[in-house]
Amino acid sequence: MHVHQCSPRKSAFPMKRPGRSTGTVGGFVLLAALATGCFGPEVRPEPTPDAESLWSRAEGARLAGSHDEAADLYTTFYRFHYQDPRAGEALLDAGAEFRLAGRPERAREHFVAAAERKDSPISALAYLQLGYLERSEGQHAASAMRFGDAARFAIDEETRAEALLEAGISLQKAGAFSEAHRPLAACVKLEEVAPKHAAEARIALAQEPFFTVQVGAFSQDSRAGDLVSRLAAAGFPAEIRAVTTNGNLLHRVSSGQFSRRPEADAYALRIGRELGLDAIVRP
Repeated sequence: MHVHQCSPRKSAFPMKRPGRSTGTVGGFVLLAALATGCFGPEVRPEPTPDAESLWSRAEGARLAGSHDEAADLYTTFYRFHYQDPRAGEALLDAGAEFRLAGRPERAREHFVAAAERKDSPISALAYLQLGYLERSEGQHAASAMRFGDAARFAIDEETRAEALLEAGISLQKAGAFSEAHRPLAACVKLEEVAPKHAAEARIALAQEPFFTVQVGAFSQDSRAGDLVSRLAAAGFPAEIRAVTTNGNLLHRVSSGQFSRRPEADAYALRIGRELGLDAIVRP
């Protein structure tokens, strides 16, 4: 909200001596003060045409895929209309657009600002976005904390279930397998309101408490078997695990068991370098 700063200056209407009427002078001074907003913050009507114009332009840029423009317009909307009911949403959308534009630091600034509003629904969504951002940067322990904050601020069970699921997954990726059990189990308990998240939590709970390297995933077990043979011939013993993802049966080919992620990362690089295969560390 814009606040006028009233600098000291000589009155255009000098004070009269005691005993003489100053009513007219006082009236002029009062009107001048009200006109300049010197008695407090300027009250802006909500919504103003300017706010509507900014919001419309920001939405249009977002739909057009102009991420930088959309991010800047959402930021401008928040700067000038931060008491508008859409202000928190503007921060979130700006952060998302900055991330899509490849500007993670600007995205982080906006997500943090949205989280610090302490507006429960907005804060929960902001912490979720921070969690995803930090996990994409390999900061698994930090992202688990962000997801935990999202679960704490969530006011609807579906958002809470998502946050609990992602907290558990991030803890697993950080190697904190025993700590991951609690949020994942809590997510499963919300199966009635969030069946998809609960199903993913069950799969995560079934993960063995170690890191492994996945080299492929196939709908046909024969193709998975061929890859196992190729890996074994190159000195990389592997196994097949059947999993159901989104209703589809997959045969995952994995190799190695590691207690520390850096060891698994190095092993995946070896497979990629020697066999030219895409290898990813799980969980």
